[in-house]
Amino acid sequence: MNIPTRVVRLLLPSTRRGAVLAICAAAVFLVVETVLVILLKQVEPSSPVGVVYAVLTAMALLANFVVGVVVARKAVHALNASRARIVATGDAARRQVERDLHDGVQQRLVTSTLRLRLAEQFVPAELDDLKKALAELASDLAEASTELRELSRGLQPAICRRAVSRRR
Repeated sequence: MNIPTRVVRLLLPSTRRGAVLAICAAAVFLVVETVLVILLKQVEPSSPVGVVYAVLTAMALLANFVVGVVVARKAVHALNASRARIVATGDAARRQVERDLHDGVQQRLVTSTLRLRLAEQFVPAELDDLKKALAELASDLAEASTELRELSRGLQPAICRRAVSRRR
């Protein structure tokens, strides 16, 4: 896409009504600026050269306005793209932390809990205190795993949590 096509796309509204409004606004702007140049006595209104000068001055002001609009629209597009990149980066980081918690720490906690429960089964009956201590440790690890799962779910944006709770 070449530069003039980009400029035309930025300047022309997408609807027919919008295009008519833009043309009318430009015409009114041109007339008002011409009248202002004449009224501010920058030119002699009876002189054809003065009127042409006033019209050209108004056209230059209109062109300057249009350039400002184009620059503003480009800035808005760049800002929207930047916001989208920031949101996407935040989402990716959140998902990575969730994955790391689920695949790393949480798996180790579950594995340790299972190993403690297995070790608890092999403790002789006469070592009841050790058996109770192992059961308590296994419960603490299971509780820590549950808390970690809830914490990782809390990393979701609020809008996602509301959507999930509506489905339940």
